[in-house]
Amino acid sequence: MAAFFFPSPVPVPVPVPVPVPNPWIRRGVASSSTSPAPLRSSFAGRQLRPQPAQSFEPASPIRRFEAVEAKAPRRAPVDPEAIPPISQAIPTRLNINPAGTGRFGFGSNSELWNGRLAMLGLVAGLGQEAVTGQGIFAQIGLDRPLDKLLVLLALLGVSAATSIGYIAINTADRAPQEEP
Repeated sequence: MAAFFFPSPVPVPVPVPVPVPNPWIRRGVASSSTSPAPLRSSFAGRQLRPQPAQSFEPASPIRRFEAVEAKAPRRAPVDPEAIPPISQAIPTRLNINPAGTGRFGFGSNSELWNGRLAMLGLVAGLGQEAVTGQGIFAQIGLDRPLDKLLVLLALLGVSAATSIGYIAINTADRAPQEEP
């Protein structure tokens, strides 16, 4: 078994089975179903020779890009006045504007890192709960139900203020603007 996992430094000769003619088998068919020798195919002694590959040449060589170009319709030139200006094409709502900084200064990169750090904070809090066996509120000293109620009210207040600010900004964006 050790020779299987660790190769020996000296090559070991492997016995090669030699085909022995069997009198019970003739032309690939056994004379009885209980013959002691295994059945052999009539193709056992033959060698298959590969046939030479036939080359295929089309009647007329046509390149693909020429065929596609012939089928494509011609486009009419685009009128530059028909294209809307960029200020009308890009909406300027909460976080989307041409400068890319957003209304509160949050860009896409800032939002990306904010989300990553929030995920790390959640995993750290769950890990701390698993190690200490206490909840997050108990770890920071908020064991009483009144303390938990105050934290809940503070979170609801922050959520309400954020929602009201978001609604106010969107209604200001939708208000008709006076043209000079």
